[in-house]
Amino acid sequence: MKRIAPLAVLLSSLVVVLGMAPATAAGLDRSDVAAQQAKGERVVRVETGALRGRDAHGTWTFDDIPYAAPPVGALRWSPPQPAAAWSGARDATRPGNRAWQAKDNGFGLLPVDLNPGRTPQPMSEDSLDLNVRTPGGTDRPVLVWIHGGSFTGGSGAAYDTTKLAAKGIVVVTINYRLGALGFLADPALDPQGTGGDYGLQDQQAALRWVQRNIASFGGDPHRVTIAGESAGGISVAAHLVAPGSRGLFSAAILESGDASSTVPLAKAREASETFVTKTLGVPNGPDRAASLRALGAKEITDKQDQLTYPIPLGHLNYSQKPWLVSGGSVLPEDPATAIRAGRAARVPVLTGTNKDEMRILGFLVAKSGPVTSASYGDYLDFMGGPAALVHYPLVPGAQPPVALGAALTDGWVGDVRDQALALSRRAPVYAYEFADRAPALPGATFDLGAYHTAELPYLFGVADLPVRLTADQQRLSRQMVDYWANFVRTGNPNGIRTATTWPTLPAAVSFGNGATTIDSTFLADHQWDFWSTQRRP
Repeated sequence: MKRIAPLAVLLSSLVVVLGMAPATAAGLDRSDVAAQQAKGERVVRVETGALRGRDAHGTWTFDDIPYAAPPVGALRWSPPQPAAAWSGARDATRPGNRAWQAKDNGFGLLPVDLNPGRTPQPMSEDSLDLNVRTPGGTDRPVLVWIHGGSFTGGSGAAYDTTKLAAKGIVVVTINYRLGALGFLADPALDPQGTGGDYGLQDQQAALRWVQRNIASFGGDPHRVTIAGESAGGISVAAHLVAPGSRGLFSAAILESGDASSTVPLAKAREASETFVTKTLGVPNGPDRAASLRALGAKEITDKQDQLTYPIPLGHLNYSQKPWLVSGGSVLPEDPATAIRAGRAARVPVLTGTNKDEMRILGFLVAKSGPVTSASYGDYLDFMGGPAALVHYPLVPGAQPPVALGAALTDGWVGDVRDQALALSRRAPVYAYEFADRAPALPGATFDLGAYHTAELPYLFGVADLPVRLTADQQRLSRQMVDYWANFVRTGNPNGIRTATTWPTLPAAVSFGNGATTIDSTFLADHQWDFWSTQRRP
């Protein structure tokens, strides 16, 4: 039986329906509210004050809402603290800052800016905010989107959530601390042994804010789905097992998110100490933490390329800038281990990968050197191991970056499917493969296929992926949005239909060629038999 919300929650939801805030909200009176509505704006009240949002495509948006205090000064590299209250109606009609990052390019990792004509969103450490788009009404299901970007780039405001909100869903996008400012594991900053993971703690603070405040926007705090792609999907996997995330959501969506992508605390601390001492020039001693907090944010993020965590990406080797750390109190256990052991939250899961996930690697490594016939073996041997090099020889006439991408994709998506199968032992899991030939990225010199991130424009408008969908792709987009919306509403992408068009695992669906089909060749297509013998425990 569905729980009944407290009276205060019901009253705050009624405020949204009537289109006005309480007369006493932050000093506002009814004439103030009426004036705002006449300008196409709406005022709602949250725990820290009143917010003035705007009408957008038949929904209401409220941007730049602080969910925690700015992590500056003594609060840098500290757990998120409560946001301060304000008086009057805060302007929530425009996005705020993106978290400080090394590049203005939203994904923080591509060799080219995919949308150089846009005005870059300002960067600041004062960025712990979120954005809400609501269709109004009451008891609406809620989707909380955690952006990707390799834990070093991106922002919540880069995602236009119109498509999903139009389906009657309240959609929240969040910012969190990134890079060395979000995931530095130096012991001087963490005497309690949390493991750092300040960015993950930010996400938890945002989820707690949603529980306390989302009813003011018409959302149901008992029906919250957390979702994310890439680093966002990895974050969702972490929330499935993190103690501080329990009870904050009722379903989860992982797009291209592998739970094994964490670095052990001891390795993270070793790498962080070396980075702080040798790269930032801050010596050990009683003033180490204070000296670090006195450095400029740009100085830290500009040098964070030299902070490298060795990551076992499932069976693949990888070196990455600051990343999720497991082994501290925030994330005590590697999520992959916990999921295999049945210790994940028992909630419905929608999860999948893209058919050509790792082809984009050939695009990314252009920064350090292209994938050629000469370098193909080195890349594959390092990331996949000698057996992979034997199993995937570079055949005459093949494009090296395409061949490398195919081999590494097989290993990556196999790990994600293993993760899904483990989760399916405790709760329903719905799996997909996105296989549509997505619009090409500017600057690509070879066919990227259904590359990593390619599904995003089918679900959102994405400022950092300014691509145009064909008529067939738009039709597929509508199908996918319907499935995602059904899942957020019911925990089942089929919704309340009597006919099941998307079965649970081990079956899966494929989104490609403008249509949705049942996937029957996934395991064979991705060399499951080979990679299953290569998996690490």
